[in-house]
Amino acid sequence: DGLYWEADNMPFLKGLLKYLKYLNAVALVTLMVAGTIISIKLLHNLDLGSPFFLTYINTSFVSMFLPLLAMKLAIRKSGNVWIAWKNAVLGDGLYWKALIFLGFWWVANYLYAKSLVYANIASVLSLEQCSIVFIFILSVILLSEKVTIPKICASVACIGGAMIVGFSEHSSSGINPVVGDILVISSTIGTSLYMVLFNKIMKNASIDRVMAFLGCLGVWNIVVMWIGVLIVVYSGLEDIRITGNSDVILFLVLNGLVILSFNVLLNWGITISSALFVRITIACTVPVSFLAEWLLLGGEFNIGKMIGSGCILLGFGLFCLFTTKETINIDEPEYVGSIDGLEVNGSFQRSGGQNIIDM
Repeated sequence: DGLYWEADNMPFLKGLLKYLKYLNAVALVTLMVAGTIISIKLLHNLDLGSPFFLTYINTSFVSMFLPLLAMKLAIRKSGNVWIAWKNAVLGDGLYWKALIFLGFWWVANYLYAKSLVYANIASVLSLEQCSIVFIFILSVILLSEKVTIPKICASVACIGGAMIVGFSEHSSSGINPVVGDILVISSTIGTSLYMVLFNKIMKNASIDRVMAFLGCLGVWNIVVMWIGVLIVVYSGLEDIRITGNSDVILFLVLNGLVILSFNVLLNWGITISSALFVRITIACTVPVSFLAEWLLLGGEFNIGKMIGSGCILLGFGLFCLFTTKETINIDEPEYVGSIDGLEVNGSFQRSGGQNIIDM
């Protein structure tokens, strides 16, 4: 966030910030593919056996954002660190918002992880792009998103590409492709609601605010969802198999760190651009996943995948080319915190319109 401070006197840096959402997009795609591959390894190769437990561990990791936020405030010397941290976490009922969002989070993430048990990575990532339709519709209804020809064309290209890929992969899908397809499409509903409502409630929020929100969500997950872990294990619905397997623990930690990084970039990306842009960005995981599956897992790279991947990349390019006005709000970043014990909610500026406080 200190970049905002330096950008006032460095035009080059301020120009670079305008492209930050594209750098964020590259990181998002890389982390999602990595996280999906690790999850598949845990559920298949290492035989973890419980997508519910995997989702619980992954979500619990995001609670680490609360101590990380405190460390960040201390390093930045934001006055009284405790008061600044408390205002960021408890201000404006943020923790209650996190509890409400936990339901959407679980629908999206658990059903996605469960679908990986039944279908392969390409099929799952392809069908998940159906959320572009839901997000587009919800964005128009809830966010007053402008309906433009480029956005429609970009969305159609991404979804069409995903469907082409899905059909080309259907014959070689996993254990039970029909169940996998139903699960991943259901997951997209939770994903769409989460992203659009987050965009509406947290628009232009600072990265500190995003960290506080995710940290609260992780804590609520630890407090509430452990009951679900006991239910699925003792009812026999799922079986956790980690005893004596150090590789499972290692990959659980690695996957948790990937999820930690992915979610702060995902949620922050929504605040600096739009839910639709981030969703179309994630569609690019499909062609990237094919490369990863082909190079790392020995998968095929057929003509259907190539055409579908090309359509998805075309859709992303169209969206970026014709929606350049959706840029970061550099002039007035939101601040919720304190200065030497003084509670602050808003943005402060020097004479001449320069920011003196950012978060």
